[in-house]
Amino acid sequence: MALPATMKAVVFDKFGDSSVLRLADDIPVPKIAPNEILVKVHYASLNPLDYKLRLGKLGVVTRWSGFPRIAGRDFSGVVVQAGSKVTEFAVGDAVFGGIQGLGTSGTYAEYVKVPSSIVTRKPPSVSFADAATVGVAGLTAWQALVDVAKVDSSKKVLINGASSGVGTFAVQIAKKTLRCIR
Repeated sequence: MALPATMKAVVFDKFGDSSVLRLADDIPVPKIAPNEILVKVHYASLNPLDYKLRLGKLGVVTRWSGFPRIAGRDFSGVVVQAGSKVTEFAVGDAVFGGIQGLGTSGTYAEYVKVPSSIVTRKPPSVSFADAATVGVAGLTAWQALVDVAKVDSSKKVLINGASSGVGTFAVQIAKKTLRCIR
């Protein structure tokens, strides 16, 4: 499949409220590195991190001045290109994930490039829309429980106020994966 030279993307050229967002139709399609995949985005989701980045509310971002910036962190879609060192994914694979780091590339675009190590296959039983909601919230919950708190089945966990995206993922991870909620 021949890729277009440019793509549509929701971008912002300065920090601000939602009025700074615009639809651009002349953004170059990203070029991938040997360890990256290019994904045709089917769905992208909105997180509190997305609007905080757009507002410039995060200190490190406020000092960063690279624009235009493509909005969005989470996505689902289909692999359309795989780098020469990528062995776990092939063109046509349905995947989902979240962008890491604070660069100029986001997921509110027709295509997104990501390291193959930060995406996973979309299960057939999960819709593209649902898969796109997992990235930031699911990873945050996992990091809090597993990487930071070192929770395992020998511990009990109380997740207070679990009504947010992170909270709902934390409950499911603690209950189903770590088996520490009884």
